[in-house]
Formats: sequence, structure tokens, C-alpha cells
Amino acid sequence: MSELNANDLEKNDNAAYGMNNKNNLFVEDCKIIRKDSFDVQSELTSTPRKQSVTSSFDNDQLASEKTVKCRTRSDDRETWANHIEFLLTSIGLAVGLGNIWRFPYVCYENGGGTFLIPYFCTLFVVGIPIYFLETALGQYAGTSCTLAFRRLVPGLRGLGYAMLGVNWFITIAYAVLVAWAFIYLIEGTAKNPLPWTHCSPKYNTMRCYSQPDSEHCDSHQPVYWNFNCTDLATFCKYYDMDDCDYPHDNDTMPRFVHVEKCCIDDDNVQHPISTMRVMASEEYYMRYILGLDGTIGKDHTWTQYGTLQGSNMLYYSLTWMIVALIFAKGIRSSGKVAYVITIFPYIVLIILLIFVSRQDGKFTNFNQILNFHLLINCNLKGFMDGIYYFLKPDWSKLCNLKIWTEAVLQIFYSLSVSAGCQIALSSYNDFYNNCHLDAWVVAIVNSLTSILSGFVVFGTLGMLAFEQNTTVPQVVNEKTALIFQVYPTAINIMDPPQLFNFLFFAMFISLALSSIVGSWEPLVAAIVDDFPALRKHKAKVCLICCVIGACVGFPLCYPSGK
Repeated sequence: MSELNANDLEKNDNAAYGMNNKNNLFVEDCKIIRKDSFDVQSELTSTPRKQSVTSSFDNDQLASEKTVKCRTRSDDRETWANHIEFLLTSIGLAVGLGNIWRFPYVCYENGGGTFLIPYFCTLFVVGIPIYFLETALGQYAGTSCTLAFRRLVPGLRGLGYAMLGVNWFITIAYAVLVAWAFIYLIEGTAKNPLPWTHCSPKYNTMRCYSQPDSEHCDSHQPVYWNFNCTDLATFCKYYDMDDCDYPHDNDTMPRFVHVEKCCIDDDNVQHPISTMRVMASEEYYMRYILGLDGTIGKDHTWTQYGTLQGSNMLYYSLTWMIVALIFAKGIRSSGKVAYVITIFPYIVLIILLIFVSRQDGKFTNFNQILNFHLLINCNLKGFMDGIYYFLKPDWSKLCNLKIWTEAVLQIFYSLSVSAGCQIALSSYNDFYNNCHLDAWVVAIVNSLTSILSGFVVFGTLGMLAFEQNTTVPQVVNEKTALIFQVYPTAINIMDPPQLFNFLFFAMFISLALSSIVGSWEPLVAAIVDDFPALRKHKAKVCLICCVIGACVGFPLCYPSGK
């Protein structure tokens, strides 16, 4: 028989527990405490009482007498400077480009206001529970998705790496979009007028059309084509057709639109000239930004990438340099950046909403945007037409499976669930943080931001349709076309255009960077968690990852990469 004090017994129990539970989750962060080392009186007086025990004891009795106490985090792992930084980073991850270019279009295509029913049903039944699950898992695990799943079920270790693969490709794609936005931001802000305002032989074709150029045409030569004003007969003759007037359906067209000039072919089929010309902003995007000249798939193949777009490569490299700087000091630096890249887009969205909802078309004084009465002065100039198309319900689509599928896709895409991002972000939280409240806050803010973006986007499209004397459906486009073709056209009619160009694309860059920060962190966290010795060199690990990510994405700077 040998005598052991309480500390020796606790040390032996911890060693035995670690040896027999190697596959248990977070066993290295746990220790065994024996309750029998204190009696009731000693617990009250905080005076420990030594107890003699034999070296051979009953395992069942030991199991009933010991409890597991886990430390909140390992000493060398980072934590958030404060909880606000975690919330802002999580909101920035959720509120991204999908809220601006995907949600409004998906809502419009799937029944308008009717889409909100399956959207919110999916949010409460699927989105928030899964988001809460990932937040709780990351906070409890205190590690990235690769290590967490490997400890939960060793056979699922590949699940974490699959999530990292998804984030890898998403981040590279977003970096390319940021590079395009930088071109619009810098060149648009520095030039007056905006480079896509007028048709230019530098990057436009004879099919180019712009509203400012067409305003110089008179009734004798009403059609702007081939960089000049011409008559309708000459325009139609070029396409081997005759000229005509195309009547619109009065039920679907605004009351101020009656006819549109058109051409008629040999089969007596009418072709509106709007379908035979290309907006200057569209050709600026396709030919100048992307370097496409209509031969994609012919001259541009896997073996012939085309000419490298120097501006794309320059701003693409700049994007990765910014990402590397954001992670220079780990989550402590990225958390500080979140104050800017998460809050700034909301300021711009509110400014744009106030502007497009005004009665008159342009500013007489920029300070007018601060007047509260302008918020309710939104019954003219196409704004309400745009909101009508955005929220117009189509109840017949509610029983269609497609609308429910799109709602699920939007929730997963927007909240970034099942991608390991939230697991990594919440792993830096305090162990006892109220992650349930966090899940509700982030999910609700994300959904409300999507609706706010819908008002801004379709209000702007309504204003653009009014200015072009057409309808909202004819100016609506999806995804990148909405951001890089339609919205630049709308910016042309805002005053001053350079200011709104800067605000819009700065907001776009902020949204994309916030998504990149949230998606790139799991990759870096997985590396330093799998190899703890690298935790002291996390900044170098992030720099190497950024260099590799930039090199992998360089082919996207070629025309074939689009």
C-alpha cells in the first residue's frame, strides 16, 4: 500500500485518461479532477484535506468520482480582441456579393415577393440551425474544420479538407472580381466623363450605343450606329432588312412608351433595334476588361489563352497584397479591418437608396441626400416601378419545386454554411460565449441586408429604365452583368457620376474582401492547427498561401480565363 496526495492522484488520472481516450475530442485540453480529495467542510473553508488511498483502486469507483474539466483554449492559440470583431467578421462573411447580385435577381426570377416565403422558411428551418451548429462546433472545438471533424469521426477527416477546397476556389474567383472592380474604381473616378459613357473606337464596335451619344441625333437621323447618327433605313439595310415601327404591348410597357424603331426581315419578323445594338458599358466590360472579341472558343482555347490583360494582372496582384496585409497579424489585424469593410457597404447602400428614391433625376446639391423627407419622396421617376417588379408576387410559383430549391441555394450561398468558414472564425471565441445569440444576429442581419440590396438594385434599375424610355425587365441582368454592365450604365445618369462610381465599386471591393477574409482564414487556420509548431509563424504561412493563391489564379487574367 502506498500513499498518494491529491496532486499525484490527479496527475495519474490525467495520464490514464489521455492514454485510453486518444480519439476523444479535445482530450489534450481536458484534465481529471477527483472530488474525493475534498470533503464538504474543506470545500466550504477552501482547506484541502489529504486522503490516503491504495495504489490499486476500482476503475468503476474512479469513473464515478472523477469529472472532466476543459480549458477554454490552448495557451498559444489566437483569440479575438473583442466580441464585436468576431460579429463584424462573421457578418462580413455572410453579407457579400451574393446579397448584391444574386438575391435580387433570384427573387425577381422566382415570383418576387412570393420568393420571400420559401426564403424565410428555409432560413428558420435550415439556415439558422446549421449556422448555429457550425458556430457551436467551432467554439467548442477551438480548432479548424479539418481537426474538428477528424476528432469527431476519424473517417470524416476528408470532409474538412473538402471544405477547404471549396473556399480555395471561391477566394480565387473573388480576387479576380476585385481586380475588375479596381479597374472600374480607378479609371472611372479619374476620368471625366466615365470611360463607358460614350462609344469609343478604342474598345467599342460599330454596334455600340450610348444614351448621351444618341441625344445628338435628330428626327432625320434618329439612330446612333457606327459612331454616328444615321437614318433607320440605312441601319436596317446593313442587316438586309427593311425599316418599321414596332408597337409594344400597352399592358407591359409604361404609359410614356408607344413605339420602338425596328427592322423587319424577309419572313416578316420584326426586330427592335435595341436588340441589334450593344450598350457602351457592355462592350467596355467584354472587350476592355475581359479582352474578349467574340472569338472565345475559337482562337482562345486551352492551348491558346489569348493576350494577357496587363491591368487585370496588376490589380489581381494588388488584391492579394491587400489580403496578405489584412492577415499580417492574424485575426487581431483582420478583426480591426472588419470595422471598415463590413460597415462601409451599409453606408453606401443607404446613400444609394436615398438617391434613387428622389423625385428629380439629379442632384442640385449633394447635401440634399441627408434630408430625411427624401426617404419618403419616392413615387416618381421609375423607382417604384423597379420596386414593383422586385416584389410583385406570383403565387402560381409557390407550388413549384424550383422556387424552394433556389431558396435553399440562396441560404447556403449567403450564410456560407457547410464550408468550414464559421467553424474557423468561431474557434477563436471564448469557450463560454453565447454562440446561439450570435447565430441569430448574423442570420437576421444577412437576410435584412439582402432585402435592402434588392430595394437599391431594383430601384436603380427602375430609374435606368425610366431614363432609357423602356421597361425594367429589359434592363435586368444577372450576376456579373448586373454589376459590371447594367450598374455602370446607371451611374452615368447619377450626378456627380465619379462620386457614385467611387462609392459603388468601393462598396463592391469591401464586400468581396470581407468574404475573402472569412473564406481564407479557415485555410490558414487548418495549416497551423495541423502543424502547431507553425503557430508562431502564422503571418509567414499566410503570406506563402497568398502567393500560391495568386499564382494559381493568374490564368484567369487571360481572355480564356473568363
